[in-house]
Amino acid sequence: MSGLPEGDLLRGALPAVVTAAGMVAGCALLLHRRDHRWWSKTVPVLAAGCVVSTLVIWWLVDGVWRRSPDPLPLHVFAWIGVALFGVGLGIASAWRGGLRRGALALAAAALVVAAAAVNVNMYIGQFPTLRAVIELTLTRAPIQSLRNESP
Repeated sequence: MSGLPEGDLLRGALPAVVTAAGMVAGCALLLHRRDHRWWSKTVPVLAAGCVVSTLVIWWLVDGVWRRSPDPLPLHVFAWIGVALFGVGLGIASAWRGGLRRGALALAAAALVVAAAAVNVNMYIGQFPTLRAVIELTLTRAPIQSLRNESP
């Protein structure tokens, strides 16, 4: 697996490029429609739903689950909300569009989710490089190695 890329996901150009692409894609999803119903009903309902969902996730993670004594910073939950909003905008945009518009909307939503994931990963640091992400999907760890037991 020596041919896998070593792109740094915690700092440098790659997170900045992914974040910028996600922001452009999110703006395109938000601004591509100009009809009254989009701005008076769809966007406010999606925004309210994402805010409520993000608050529930925040309560579950920091209030109920308490994975660590220190709560996660609010910007982590803000990026989770951005990802939810991007997915909602992508689905709403693809709903009545044709095949081409629907595919573009879902691709744009995927870019928004990627930007949010990169920014959450920058805080958590679970995947320091692109190689770590790719190897996660290519390898399967045996149960014994997860328990730190010798085979």
